[in-house]
Amino acid sequence: MLQPSNATLWVRCPLAGNVLSSGQYHATHNPHAVEGDARREGTCAHWAAEAVLTDRAETVAELIGQVHPNGWVVDEEMARHAQAYVDYVRSFGPVIAAERTVELWGLVRGRLDTAVISNGGTLHLFDFKYGYRLVEAEENWTNALYGISIHSGYRRLNLHIFQPRPHHPDGPTRVWSHAWSEVLNVAQWLHGRAQACFDAPKGQPGTHCTDCPANRSCHAFAATNYYQTSVIQD
Repeated sequence: MLQPSNATLWVRCPLAGNVLSSGQYHATHNPHAVEGDARREGTCAHWAAEAVLTDRAETVAELIGQVHPNGWVVDEEMARHAQAYVDYVRSFGPVIAAERTVELWGLVRGRLDTAVISNGGTLHLFDFKYGYRLVEAEENWTNALYGISIHSGYRRLNLHIFQPRPHHPDGPTRVWSHAWSEVLNVAQWLHGRAQACFDAPKGQPGTHCTDCPANRSCHAFAATNYYQTSVIQD
């Protein structure tokens, strides 16, 4: 199965999706699969926010000093940012899903962050990004897939990124908004991209290759690098 979290790769390169879905690349020889400090910290921040959104704690501050199963400790900075995320989410309406496993078309499966329905029939999907690598809301296919997975006749779909730590011209929150008719078009396109990963896929090199765990053994990526090297030398 494909994962929404890898959508940036497989919507651009079907071969990357095929490799990722096959489970060929494990932590033993794939540095991208190793959970480094940044990922462990982000997982812990999600865990702290989820505890409040699912009513297992009243505030994130209560969790300061607690240790996630991955060994990361909730500190004051994390509690402050996670609580800001919780407050932002709740400002739009009641939470209908938090860390829910969803599936699309028998091809894609993952866990969405948080979903809210506001007055007027708008479904809001939230993605809490705790790292420093900037993430945009527009054309964020990961969030789009999660929204499509639970979108059923709502008037609009708003896809939110909440990223509190790095500076961004628009601040810590960004939104990509769609009318229902637009959602149907996006869903159809993403379905096609997902299916392409299993229909004799070919490599499509690009900037996304940097994050692909298969780039070391990808002929298309190697050929592109050789060409770029020859251009520079010429």
